[in-house]
Amino acid sequence: MNNIQILGRLTADPETKNVSGNDLITGTIAFTKKWKPKGETSYKEKTSFFDFKIWGRTGLAFAEYHSKGDLVLIEGELDQERWEDNDGKKRSKTLINADRWSFVGGKKQPQAESQ
Repeated sequence: MNNIQILGRLTADPETKNVSGNDLITGTIAFTKKWKPKGETSYKEKTSFFDFKIWGRTGLAFAEYHSKGDLVLIEGELDQERWEDNDGKKRSKTLINADRWSFVGGKKQPQAESQ
């Protein structure tokens, strides 16, 4: 079984592309893990970044309702893309091929203007 759920914040607005007549939405989610090591007084943290793609109407709806900084939950499967770069080196990237997403975090609040 290959299933993953990620809850994090969008690092940028989702990007919309058209690939062979199909809509593709891509983006990156940042997730920060915080912990307090045993015997220490301060917390440590590590931020990880997860690239994702969402196809079709599901992706278009995601892009319509989400923007940079939003807390999002996406679900799907891990996928590995492999290619050869211009120098002939083999490259790969693991990303989330999402097929579901959920609203989390409520409505955005307008930011007060600084005076």
